[in-house]
Amino acid sequence: MLIISYIALCLLFIVYLYTLSVRIEGKIINVMVPYLIITVPTLYVFEGIFVY
Repeated sequence: MLIISYIALCLLFIVYLYTLSVRIEGKIINVMVPYLIITVPTLYVFEGIFVY
């Protein structure tokens, strides 16, 4: 149960940063690609650390 809430918290934080960057940059696609490249591996890493 804690793991699910932790992942949800990470996703909410990523969405928050994404919306901030979209407001600053104004370009959705250019901001979205680096965020996906950065956040997907970090989510797996944090999830692995949290589980093990």
